[in-house]
Amino acid sequence: MYDWFTILIQKNDFSFFTRYKNITVERKVFTDAEKEKIYKSVEGNLTTKTFGIILALNTGMRIGELCALKWSDFDISMRTIHITKTLQRINSENHTKLYISLPKTKKSIRDIPISDYTLKLLINLKQIIYSNSQAYVLTNKEKPIEPRSFRRFYKNFLNKNNICYLKFHALRHTFASLCIEKGGDIKVLSEI
Repeated sequence: MYDWFTILIQKNDFSFFTRYKNITVERKVFTDAEKEKIYKSVEGNLTTKTFGIILALNTGMRIGELCALKWSDFDISMRTIHITKTLQRINSENHTKLYISLPKTKKSIRDIPISDYTLKLLINLKQIIYSNSQAYVLTNKEKPIEPRSFRRFYKNFLNKNNICYLKFHALRHTFASLCIEKGGDIKVLSEI
């Protein structure tokens, strides 16, 4: 049984596609120049929140995982970050509240390797700030930042540094694209 698309192709009738010629595809990854600008901007203003942007760019972490990340989740000697929870805002009886839960799937509980660059920034940041192991990384307090507030910070960071705005999830896409581009194993990448 043929579908309409197969029939159009067999007849070489591509007029169907002409109405879609003005559709623009949303860019989902940062360019090399934009990544360099992000790195330089963070190095020039290293804070817990700017470090969070680097973590997303260099690990592919989801925003909820970042917001739930505590200093105790880092294992510097093993060069890993333990992802065991996520933070989200949920509806609850006519109001919303922040809720920390297990990550999206069972496979989302994982250890992510820390790159040399990220480790260097982590060590520099820990020399600048006092970090209580039970404090959340992005706030350095025992209260987390909610994802929408961190998204707003991220958007302002890009704007302030003249970097084209892409959704926060673009950091995750950029990380995945870079890993594949560098010859990384897709199976390993999917587990990270």
